[in-house]
This record gives sequence, C-alpha cells and structure tokens, in this order.
Amino acid sequence: MKLIITLAALPLLICASCMTDVDRHTSHVYYVKNRSTSSIRLIGVQVKQDNEVDTVFLEDVGLQDSLLLKIISVGFSGSYSDPLQLDSCDTVFIMKGDAVYNKSANNPKHLQPLDSSSVLFQFDNNEVWVESSRIEYESEGPQPKEIHFEYVVN
Repeated sequence: MKLIITLAALPLLICASCMTDVDRHTSHVYYVKNRSTSSIRLIGVQVKQDNEVDTVFLEDVGLQDSLLLKIISVGFSGSYSDPLQLDSCDTVFIMKGDAVYNKSANNPKHLQPLDSSSVLFQFDNNEVWVESSRIEYESEGPQPKEIHFEYVVN
C-alpha cells in the first residue's frame, strides 16, 4: 500500500519540479587590459621554503591586448578557473619596459590584510576592477551569465 501511494505522488513531484526556476550562477571574468603605448609584462613569482624564487608565469601583453587572469563562478559551487595559477603566486609584477608599474602581493595567501597597492588580488574592489561588458542568458533572468572586469594599464 505504501509503494502505491509513493508511486502515485511521483508524477506530482516531477511536475512541481518542472515549474521551478533553475538557479543560474554568474561568472566574474578578470582581465588585465594594456592601454599604454608599449607592451607590458606580467611576472608571477613564488618564494619557496629555501628562499629560492620560482617563476609561476611570465606573460607579455601587447598594445591594446588583454590577458585573462581568473574566472570566478558566484553561486553554490563557488568554482573558479585560475589559468595562470595566480593564487599560487606570492607576488605579481606588472612591468612597463624595465620599470615596475605595479607590484601586487598575495597577502591573503599569508593571512595578512591586503596592501592597497596589491591591486591584482582585490577582486571585490570596483575602483580597481572596472566592469567592461556583460553577457546575458538567452532567456530572462535575475542576473547575467558573465560579467567581465578589467584592470587597465595606461
């Protein structure tokens, strides 16, 4: 008898789940944009236990080009993509020619507060990361599919 009642309620449960909205998560995509008059170079380094410095990444960004740093999915999964292994870096340097344009320390890696000059790791700071574009879902919904942010080097 219990099995019959359970099977009878199954179509109602399936139908009710069809009428609910599917949760959609917004991805935040972060780029470094070069708007200067020369190419720039990003160098990510990690200091090992023996004080040896290891280069995690070394990327050149040409005139008017962009470099993808990170994608963070906001939602239940909280997933992210870190193509350059930015999170494993202790420090990232932005070089313009032979000069250091910016030096960003990954203080959260060392459980220290962020230094105001460590712009590349301040993903929640809308003065550092300026929204550049949005990609919407094809159907109406409460939030966009992707929001693209840029840190601009002039």
